[in-house]
Amino acid sequence: MRFIKCILFVFIFVLLGCTEKVVSGDKLSKTTIQYIQGLGILDNDEQILYYYTSLNKRASGNFITKKRVASYWQNNSQKEDYVRSAFYNEIKSINVKYGDGFEFTSALIIEINSGNKFEVYFNDTKEKMDKLYAEVLKLWKK
Repeated sequence: MRFIKCILFVFIFVLLGCTEKVVSGDKLSKTTIQYIQGLGILDNDEQILYYYTSLNKRASGNFITKKRVASYWQNNSQKEDYVRSAFYNEIKSINVKYGDGFEFTSALIIEINSGNKFEVYFNDTKEKMDKLYAEVLKLWKK
């Protein structure tokens, strides 16, 4: 019986985690904004346009502003934790990788001028991902 409860819990967690959608930055709490600013990837005068997390906002987040794209993972593990950000003038290319809507999350593949790459994850419909991708390309090419 305990095994079945564990399986059910994992199933519900995965199902709920995969239903998260991209939200506009104005939907984020002041506490979340301050937390992201504390990570050093959001200036005081900068506003998040789109934000996504599949967990809680302290553990992970991905966002786009008019200045940059960014992604963070904070799981209290030096081997796994990261904070990645690139201003548009530092970016060499932006591509999109579509998820399957359940197991894999869509992502923007960011290649910076140094050749390093990172992913900024967003889970939403293909139509909304197309719109987000077009918007980030427009910001990048400004």
